[in-house]
Amino acid sequence: DTGEVIVSKYRNSGVARQIVDPFFASHDDPNDSGGSSGTCTFSSKPIGEPYDSLPVNCLTWQAARNYCQSLGADLPTEAQWEYVAGDLASSTYPWGEDEPTCADAVFARFIPTIPLNCNPTNDNALHNPTLAGGGVRDRVLVGSSAIVDLAGNLREWVLDDFAPQGSTCWSAPLSTDPVCVTKGDDVVVRGASWHDQASFLRAATRHIGKKNGEVDETAQTWSYYYDDYQNTPGHTVGFRCALRGSQ
Repeated sequence: DTGEVIVSKYRNSGVARQIVDPFFASHDDPNDSGGSSGTCTFSSKPIGEPYDSLPVNCLTWQAARNYCQSLGADLPTEAQWEYVAGDLASSTYPWGEDEPTCADAVFARFIPTIPLNCNPTNDNALHNPTLAGGGVRDRVLVGSSAIVDLAGNLREWVLDDFAPQGSTCWSAPLSTDPVCVTKGDDVVVRGASWHDQASFLRAATRHIGKKNGEVDETAQTWSYYYDDYQNTPGHTVGFRCALRGSQ
């Protein structure tokens, strides 16, 4: 996919199953119609543009993978994702080595961040993902196609189970395209989102997620996505699909 999977495509796939958590619900959110929840963009009924063209978020790893497999595809491997995000050349960012500015990608829009604050008025309208291609340099040309939003907009699920660098899975160079399978519940999330600070935009940034979300017993809520480092809810995570094998 040249961009993150959007709401209308996910809805029309026939595999959509959105779990609504009242903890994240906000009934004055224009996205909150027919099943969506606050800054979670999905709705079971069409709302119209631009909402139906926003990237879908708040899905578990398994739900994202089910969608890709319904199309004869799958989630990209971690190595594939990083290869593209590094501009096919192990660059620090999709656009090369320049440190990011607010115009380059969609990031740092939630709270004041260091070194950049890309939402200085703390406008709630910017507290969610945007239409594809909102960052002027967050794109990589592959053949005749521009692959967009690899650094920012939403973090993205990838296929691999999480394994620390230096483990058996990483004994060969990344160019061998390993697929890590550890039989645990931890999986990999790559990239950064509208919520994240500039340092997360690096192509090598890795996060730990849970395949099927996580229950917060203290708050008695269920999170669409659980990051062991930040306990970040799922409105920061989307996905894209990749064809597999000889396809």
